[in-house]
Amino acid sequence: MFSFKNFISLCAVISLGCFNFSYASSDEYNTRNMVDTREQSFSNLPQGNDLVFSFAMVSKGASGFRNGLYFSYLSTVLEKAKKEDQLTNDGKAFLAAVSELKQFIRTTSSSRLTERGITQLNDLGANYAKNRKELLLKKIYENEIPVLFSYNGDKLALDSGEKFVIGMTKSLPEDAQIIYMQDDDVTQNYIEKILSFYDNSEYVRYLTSYPALVGAIGKHLVAKQSVIYNEALINRVFKKEFAESFIHMGVMPDRTIMSKIEVASFVKYIYELYTFLPCLNESFAKKYQNIFDIVMPEKERKYWSTLEDASLFYRYGPGFKSQPISNQAAQNIFSLYEETLNDFDQDNIEETVKLIFVDYKAMLSFISLIKGDEVGKPLDATEEFSFYDNKFKAAQLAPYASILIWDIYRNRTGEYFVKMKFNGRDALFKSSCGNDSQGLYSWKQLQLCLKELY
Repeated sequence: MFSFKNFISLCAVISLGCFNFSYASSDEYNTRNMVDTREQSFSNLPQGNDLVFSFAMVSKGASGFRNGLYFSYLSTVLEKAKKEDQLTNDGKAFLAAVSELKQFIRTTSSSRLTERGITQLNDLGANYAKNRKELLLKKIYENEIPVLFSYNGDKLALDSGEKFVIGMTKSLPEDAQIIYMQDDDVTQNYIEKILSFYDNSEYVRYLTSYPALVGAIGKHLVAKQSVIYNEALINRVFKKEFAESFIHMGVMPDRTIMSKIEVASFVKYIYELYTFLPCLNESFAKKYQNIFDIVMPEKERKYWSTLEDASLFYRYGPGFKSQPISNQAAQNIFSLYEETLNDFDQDNIEETVKLIFVDYKAMLSFISLIKGDEVGKPLDATEEFSFYDNKFKAAQLAPYASILIWDIYRNRTGEYFVKMKFNGRDALFKSSCGNDSQGLYSWKQLQLCLKELY
């Protein structure tokens, strides 16, 4: 069990069996990708380096369908075509699948974790604690293990954190309790402002007012290849008369939907549904794989995935040289790490673990800062994102429940070093931060490196 907010007890009975994160398709789907991010192995370092602290940043787990209107509009257009006898055979099969899924889509919420999301976070927490059991038990007192806990203020991030902590208890003595206190209002507001920067009004204004950003994203949406793939899908689902009308004029579904639905929006609805299914249930992904392969073939899904990579690159990744807003926001996140380790060094905190739960946007930004050119260089306003040499693969960088771990070691002279793991594997910082054959980085050197602007 664990406690939260002034040590109010929260009891939970959870079954944590072995969970296999296999996936029905080889495709990758940006931040909705479901992969196993547990550590593949634990690092053995030379003698003289003691593990004294650990940071774990975890992105939110899989939740319910994001936008119910998307599903409603998708269903309504298909039903309209059916009434007019304008569905192809593949269109009829697709409508049948959509109809079957309706009850499951409507009973999920974008603000709540799915069962699969809960299981993944439980398992991830258990794996994290198992590999740091000795560190966690260093500060145990009367069976209570204190940890530091921060989140971005979002309910789904908080729920993800709670399920992660419940999982941690699976790897600890049965009578042990993980406890954490809620920060005071001032501290919590300060942390939320940093971790949720991409949702505040300042950043939203940037997204809509910077001409190069608006132009770069818009250009990809109307690219020739986008138009070709959009029209190809429409012709697979609908008969000629309906398809031609849809392509040229859009569709007014019924009196309850007063605005036209354009082809690009309809294709987006299908892509959103397909990427959601594995988050709900792996068996659904397998069951409906064939019909989705027909309606939206793999090469097209990969194209839409790469197009979304481009949008995320501009918004939350390396972005533009002239507007390093994402880089600066990521540096502010790093400042939370600095403050925590300084407090630990000065014996101002007793905890040896800090857990940070964020949205995928913050994870993408932070990874862009610490990995540098490995995920792509910031662009000039006149440069374009390269579809053919895309290093910014969001499916690998920030899938559901992605985890970035910094284990802090101290040597015999009192110097701190950082060993990083990202989504289960040992990882290196950007080349400008130096290199070590064992991936062990001087904390002082990282402080200098990660505070540099482009």
